[in-house]
This record gives sequence, C-alpha cells and structure tokens, in this order.
Amino acid sequence: LQEVRHLSARAYLAKKQLQEKQAINPAFASLLPHESRFQAVADTAKRLSGRYGDTFSSPTRARLRQIRNVVTEAVVLEYTITVYVDDRRARIEKRYNAKKRGERVKPVWRTSRSLLLHILAGLFELVRYYTRGVDGDVVPEVLDTAACFAQAFTTLHRSKTLLRGDIMTRPSYQAPALMRPFARLTALVYQSPSIHRASVKLLHTFLYTRMIIFLVKRFGVDKTHSNTTIYAHAVFLGAIMPFMILACTLVFLFIS
Repeated sequence: LQEVRHLSARAYLAKKQLQEKQAINPAFASLLPHESRFQAVADTAKRLSGRYGDTFSSPTRARLRQIRNVVTEAVVLEYTITVYVDDRRARIEKRYNAKKRGERVKPVWRTSRSLLLHILAGLFELVRYYTRGVDGDVVPEVLDTAACFAQAFTTLHRSKTLLRGDIMTRPSYQAPALMRPFARLTALVYQSPSIHRASVKLLHTFLYTRMIIFLVKRFGVDKTHSNTTIYAHAVFLGAIMPFMILACTLVFLFIS
C-alpha cells in the first residue's frame, strides 16, 4: 500500500511539473511539429522497405545505381528536414526572446502592416482606374503613380522573406513589381493611356491571386493542403488568369 501511494505521489508530481511547463504560447501552436510525425516516418520506412526490398537483397550493377539514387534522395530529404527544423527553432526562439524582453509578439496569423498596405494600395489603384475609366481613356496622375510605387515596394519587401511556395513563387511576385513602376513613370511623363492600361493589367495578377487564396480558405481546402501548396498554386493561377480570360473572350467572339 505504501509503494502504491509512493508511485501515485510521484505520478502526481510529474503531472504537475508537466502542467507548469508552458514554453510555447498556444497562439504559436502552428510552429510545433505534428503529433503524428513519428507514425508518418514509420509508415514511410515500411513503404521504402517494401518497395526496394528486392533491390537490397540482390545488388547487381543496375540495382546498385538504384540504391545510390535512394541514398541520394534520402540525403536530400534529411537536409531539407534539417533546414526546416533549424528555421522553425530559430523562429520559435526569436518569438520567445521578444516576449521575454516584454515586446508585443504577434501570432503568425495576424496581418502585418506591409501586407495591409500591399492590399490597400493595389485595390485603391484598381478602383481608381476603373472608376475613372467609365468616361473613356484614363490618363495617369501623380496619385496613381504613388499608389503603384507603394504596391510595388511592399511586394518586393514581402517577397524578400517569402517562405511559402516553391522556387518560382518569388520571381512571380518580383517581375511585375519591377516592371510596373517604370511603365507607370513612362505613362506619367508621356501621358499615355495605353501604357497606363498595360501597367494596370499587370496588377490583375495580384487581384486574382488574392481572390484564389480567399476562395480556397473560404471553402476549407486549406484543411487538406498545406499553405505552401495553396500559395504556390494561387500565384501560378493568378499569373495565367488574364491569358485564360483573354482566350475565352476570343473563343466566344469567334463562335458568336
């Protein structure tokens, strides 16, 4: 009976110590690894052993090349996971140290000021252009140019530290952000409605990308796909959406 009481007391103290350890704020729960990661690793190892079992049992020259490919893939995967874990650990330590110094730490889902300015500048530019375009061709003004530079600057600022998406996501943002200010300055100097219209058309990719991300989250697709995948596909679809609309319009005019 005394031994049982001793064990229950130790279990109670261990439980209390575990409850007192609150190293990670619940607002940053998305930074923690998923609970099923060990089971996923075990399932992956089983699939690899079943897939390459015959290769490992009789290593001919061709099988050795296959083994080399498997080892190379494993090394690349291990390096990627290591880099991701180090980056996640650095972000957690940065947030923890900022909170320890008394600074106000925003959760990862909070909207930053640069993103808010990025969205508002783009929407202001589009609304102003199409509102003035009701009466005919639109000649660029200084206010339009300022909104264009604000949207381009915030785009370059946010794409500098972009973590989501594949390797082509960042250039998809940077290319129009570098082209639009020069086009807008040229349109302002020469008072050209056509160049002004072209610079606004480049902004449509921003609008389509934001609409796709909003619809994806609205219909709950983000519950089955990662934010990185959604971001990469949204940027790609937003870039080709104007060409798809133009192609559909030409087909409709040809048929009618």
